[in-house]
Amino acid sequence: MILALITRSFVLWLLAGSAVGQPQQIITPETAEQQTTAPLAVVGEDSAQPAPPVGDPARGRLVFGPCRTCHYAEQSMGHNNGPNLHRIFGKVAGKQAGFAYYSAVFKAAEFVWTPRVMYAWLENPMAMFPGSAMMSLGVPDPQQRADLIAFLQQASVREP
Repeated sequence: MILALITRSFVLWLLAGSAVGQPQQIITPETAEQQTTAPLAVVGEDSAQPAPPVGDPARGRLVFGPCRTCHYAEQSMGHNNGPNLHRIFGKVAGKQAGFAYYSAVFKAAEFVWTPRVMYAWLENPMAMFPGSAMMSLGVPDPQQRADLIAFLQQASVREP
């Protein structure tokens, strides 16, 4: 019950920037594919929140350095202490096959990772999901977050 409320609160939090009275779009695997390849600065343009900065994948690779303690972005590396982040965009949170260490919060998650969701979450992961097993303070700098996401987008290019 509490986990469902946390997940719903997270989705509502993400949608809070939308215009009042406008229909809200919940991100599903079907709609996420449209957002996974768009530049991050474009993804948030329809919200009342300012658009994130444009990220640089080369700088993002450096920002990702500390993340490698638990995560890999290369498909061939598989999972580590955290789930593999290759092609993370478009996947439902907490549902990657072969990774058995998701916290209860992520096992109950009902949202899809998109660049916009990842950008918001990385600002302060512990504030958004206090019960998460991820031991990170996030990436508070907006430019570094955008760079990190640009790197993950580049590492997550889906072949046709």
